[in-house]
This record gives sequence, structure tokens and C-alpha cells, in this order.
Amino acid sequence: MPAIRKRFNAIGQIYAAGLEAACDEAEGPASPSNYGNIQFATGSVNPTVVPSDAWSISYSNIRAVNQFIRHLTIIPFNKALKTQVKAEARFLRAWYYAMLLQHYGGVPLIGDTVYASADNIDVKRSAYRSCVDYILSECDSAATVLPVSWSGAQYGRITKAACLALKSRVLLFAASPLFNNGGLAAGNSGLDTVVAYPDKDPNRWQLAADAAKAVIALGAYNLYVDSTSRPNQPGFGFQKLFTQRYNAEYILCRMMGDNKYLESLWDVPSRGGSGGSFAYQDLVDAFPMSNGLDITDPASGYDPNHPYQNRDPRLDYTVIHDSTFRVTFGTNQPSPVELYIDASVNPPVPSSGDAVYKGTPTGLYIFKMMDPNVINNSLSTTPRVFPSSATRRSC
Repeated sequence: MPAIRKRFNAIGQIYAAGLEAACDEAEGPASPSNYGNIQFATGSVNPTVVPSDAWSISYSNIRAVNQFIRHLTIIPFNKALKTQVKAEARFLRAWYYAMLLQHYGGVPLIGDTVYASADNIDVKRSAYRSCVDYILSECDSAATVLPVSWSGAQYGRITKAACLALKSRVLLFAASPLFNNGGLAAGNSGLDTVVAYPDKDPNRWQLAADAAKAVIALGAYNLYVDSTSRPNQPGFGFQKLFTQRYNAEYILCRMMGDNKYLESLWDVPSRGGSGGSFAYQDLVDAFPMSNGLDITDPASGYDPNHPYQNRDPRLDYTVIHDSTFRVTFGTNQPSPVELYIDASVNPPVPSSGDAVYKGTPTGLYIFKMMDPNVINNSLSTTPRVFPSSATRRSC
């Protein structure tokens, strides 16, 4: 079981820079052309070079779960603990099948089988519908055994809420146009039944909504709010949430020791970060004004000469932009972050190593989930744990 938990979120680094950089949601860091995110973004991916980590990591962990369940009878646990950990293991198996389903559509369902290296594994891909049903069944079974939440030393273990939340997320994907009505393979000689539902059923949206409502109805979780720590900075709780080890918003999290993992990945170079992936301007433009109106609305009060004024307060906690606002955080900030181009010289040049065209190709860095009091090139750390994207109540 510890080996399974250790690799619980390893799949988060799929395609080297994550799924966001493999599509049009973010710019990946400078990396070799054979990295998966570059191949997908440039359209150079093909069957001979496509990354296999989503497949190999998932099935490796599914096999580990099956081995654990097979040998559980001889493990010296009491009856109650055996019942609990078997349910936890079944959730983890459902989790990895959900990741496979998201990437490939229908995949081979192997049940409790543990294959040896010498076995002839003659298993075909199951229908998309069968995979969804199997994941939901595993989640339902585990949910009947596990508690709504854990506390103390047990915090971070699988819960009933995690099972129901994963079920909700799987149903949400299943209802989406990508998998409803045959998806991209509609009418393709039966392939639509493998990669998606062959029929379109609007009720699948209702099933997803009902599953999400079941999680909310547990009454164990609520949005994290902090309006007092920084009274002049509304929305601070949106950022502080991700620096807290314990809170009532995380339904399931990956436990880890004190760290500066995200600061090393996303922070600006002057603070010891590697910078990427990088947010696009489209993300900034999607945030409304503080009055709730879109920036394209003439009544919104948006000023293109001061694009970050009077915006939804979550914006400043999501991206590092051309501003000096970060110098106001904490007492160990070395200098303002300058991302602009110095136009006073000819030709114009980046004003610093953090600037656009120097440290960032888009003029933006990710700020969400980072601890502003932690600098990668110092000794500071944060007690954060990682919320699991498939089960987090809010994003």
C-alpha cells in the first residue's frame, strides 16, 4: 500500500510540462522537441513517439493494487483495517482507470488479475461505457466503507467524499461533447463505442450534477475564506488556501513534507524558479472586473492603460504580471518583479532577467498555489500539500 500511495500523483507530470502545455491553455518551458507537450502543441506527435507515461504509470499502479488485494488475506491487519484498506485500494484503482479513460477512452479492464511477465496478455479495449460503469461501481463500493473525512494522523487518507467526488468528475467528462455522441470518432465502424458513448444523452449532465450534489450534501467541506489577514487585499484567502496543510476545502490531497516544489517550478528566475509553464494573456482577459462585468462590457470600467485595476481580486493571486505587487508580500522579498520591456533604450530590451522575452515568453508567470513567503534560492519552505485536481471542490 505505501508504494501505491507514494506514486499516487506521479501522473501529474504527464507529457513533461503537464496537459495544459500540451494544448492551448499554457506555454510550456523551453524543452527538447521530443518532450510530449511540445509534440502535442506542434502537431508532431505520432504513434511511434507519443508519450506512454499516462498508460504505463496507470497500469503499473493498477497492478500494484491488484497485488495488494490478492495478498491482503495474509497481511497481519485486523478485520476492520483490512476492510478499510481494501476500499482505499479499490479507490486508487478507480482513480488510475479514470486517468486512462481521460487520455484514451475505453481501455482494457483487467479486474483483479495480476499478470506475470511471461503471460500472454490477450485483452482488448473495453467499451467507453463499460469503463465508466466499472469506475463508478468501484467508487460506490469503496464509499460504503470509508468515512466522510479523516483527522489527525489519518488526514490525507481516502474518504467517502473522495470516492463520490471522483465519481462526479468521471461523469462530468462522460457528459462532455468529447465523449458524448461518439466524440471525434462518431460513425467510425464501432470505434465510437470504444473511445466514447455512441449515443448522445443530455441526461448525462444531470447524472454529473447529481453526483456533485451528493458530495456537497455531505456537509463536510466549505470554501476557504480569509478576509482578515490582509484586509486591504480582498480575495487573499483564494491564495492562502494553497499554502495550508489542513483546511476544509480539500476533499483529497497528496500528503508531503515541508517543501518549495512549486516555487522551484513556477517562480520567476530572480527568485530561483525555472518559470514555466507560463500563462497566456487569454487567461488574464477571462477574469472580469471587480463589479462582475466582463472587460469587454462598455459599462465595466475597464481601462486598457491600467489593465489590472479593479479586476476580480483572484486575478492577482493567479498570475504574476507586469507589476510590483509581490514586493508587498512578506518581509523577505528581494526586489519588485519587473516583467516589462525598457523602451527608454534603443533598441528596447528586457528590463530584467524576469522580463518578457527573457524569463517568460508570454509576459506572465503562474502565482496560484505558490507561497509568496517562500523563495526557491533560500532556506524557506511551506507546509503545503497538493490538492488532487479530480476531487478538489474549487479550482
